[in-house]
Amino acid sequence: MRTPLRITWPNFAKRLSKAALPDVDLVVAIARGGLIPGAVLASKLEKPLLTVWLRMYEDGLAPVKKFSAPRLVAPFGASVAGKRILLVDDLARSGATLSRARQLLPETKITTFVVVGKADVSLFPQHACVIFPWSNMQHL
Repeated sequence: MRTPLRITWPNFAKRLSKAALPDVDLVVAIARGGLIPGAVLASKLEKPLLTVWLRMYEDGLAPVKKFSAPRLVAPFGASVAGKRILLVDDLARSGATLSRARQLLPETKITTFVVVGKADVSLFPQHACVIFPWSNMQHL
């Protein structure tokens, strides 16, 4: 088994400070994994934050597929036509979730952002197992 990629708040912040972020109108976080990085980015960019609730995997490590394709689990009713969007998720393995979210945001200019994996903007390269600084918050 490969050693997990352990992302800390300091190395997340360092990489984010060096990232080339686009000029956007709003941030759309893919819930649930994209909620925390999406909130950080919305705050940093001083832009509104919306969420799109998609689900493909069960909770926990290692991730287990729950659905064969990303499934919308809550309605997305916001009007975003003509907007420049930063679409945020925690990681992209196959790109299926980002692709499904794009379908839900027609007539927009989308830049994708992930903490780990392949996207327009990515802080860390693809890795088999990732532990985010917000992953272990059961004690709260």
